[in-house]
Amino acid sequence: MKSTHRTIAILGIATALGVAAQLPALCAGQPQALVAQQQMSPEDLFSKGMDKIDKADYKGAIEDFTQALELQPNMPDAYYFRGLARDLLEDNQGALQDYSEAIRLTPAGIDSTYAYNNRGTVYAELQDYQKAIEDYDRAVQSDPNNANAYYNRALAHTALKDSQSAIADFKKAADLYKEQGKIQDYEDAMKGISELEQPAGDR
Repeated sequence: MKSTHRTIAILGIATALGVAAQLPALCAGQPQALVAQQQMSPEDLFSKGMDKIDKADYKGAIEDFTQALELQPNMPDAYYFRGLARDLLEDNQGALQDYSEAIRLTPAGIDSTYAYNNRGTVYAELQDYQKAIEDYDRAVQSDPNNANAYYNRALAHTALKDSQSAIADFKKAADLYKEQGKIQDYEDAMKGISELEQPAGDR
């Protein structure tokens, strides 16, 4: 089975980090490095985690996001990216928990398409394709231009032997990838269509 497409993108919630909570002033005489660490806000820790995501230091990113959440528990972006880091480290249960919490905390009316898409990929890896499809459904409802969600839903339909639905989703994904200039992804979707349209004996 082809690999699913995760979305490595911020949720786009400008206020997700909440009020900038500064930690209490520290007593004089403490080591400077300790003072700097204790003064870090949840936003600073979140930024550190994002830098580590960029550098593929996923364990370090998890530590930073965890510290940020200890200071400010209602940060959907921090849950989303900690879930992504856990996902990339193949911690499926940890990823599911974090993606679910990101979805729960995201305010009504704010796009949750990336969290739904990525949680769907975890369900697909666990071979729970029906739950994966339900999440991909929510992803495309939240953002009808989420090509990855259509592509991933096609893979889940393929795993469930629903070729008609899979072809329809591959076609939608291909159209969106083409519009978005994602040539390799477009070619992957077209290949998926071609394979499903072959006679069963030729696959």
